[in-house]
Amino acid sequence: MFIWTPDALRFMKNACEYTDFYQNIAAHIAPSLPHDGHICDAGCGAGYLSLAMLPYVGAVTAIDISEGAISLLKEKNSPVKALVGNIAELAPETPYDAMVFCFFGGTEEALSLGRAQCKKDGRLILIKKDWLARRFVTHEVLVERHSAMETQRELDALSIPYTLTRLPLEMGQPLSSMEEAVRFFSTYKDRDDDAPVDEAYIRARLVPDPKGEYAYYLPMEKNVGIFVVEMGDVTKE
Repeated sequence: MFIWTPDALRFMKNACEYTDFYQNIAAHIAPSLPHDGHICDAGCGAGYLSLAMLPYVGAVTAIDISEGAISLLKEKNSPVKALVGNIAELAPETPYDAMVFCFFGGTEEALSLGRAQCKKDGRLILIKKDWLARRFVTHEVLVERHSAMETQRELDALSIPYTLTRLPLEMGQPLSSMEEAVRFFSTYKDRDDDAPVDEAYIRARLVPDPKGEYAYYLPMEKNVGIFVVEMGDVTKE
């Protein structure tokens, strides 16, 4: 499970507010969201997708187990209803019109939560990483877990129909100094890797910030696979 440390939250905040990554996702999934509906952003993290969905829907409830992440969302003073806790224990009074799982949980978990908390004619939207190699490490590490490839295979095995769109997006990291860049890679490297990060490797990946707001920018594609699943296909006998 990913842990939202203060450094991780700060880096995420900077990246989300520098790029339009979540705005692009929200615009893409907007046609699949009921205009006046109540949407759940499950495992919302710092809530940037929740905020980006607001113009397209009636209401958004954002839920995450991290108090730090939800505190960052609440600082925005937005209409998003932000809750801290285990989503399985926070069922809504009235089922959601749609539930969005963005980089959160596995296929079975999403389907189970959908059955418990989403309307029978609602929708599940699963947003998955569409890459296998870890992005912020200094050597190649392949991780298929919770990827678009894995999700596609699991839905096919369950004979659950879906639509899948692959969306190429950019979400790099702005960095104020080389020292911060080293700290960034140290934050996201493998937990069982005790070796110090390679500063020369990091330096080779950085470019001057094209916006001039930071010293450096770490370009990075963060392509996603977006699955839209009808709850009627999940709950049918």
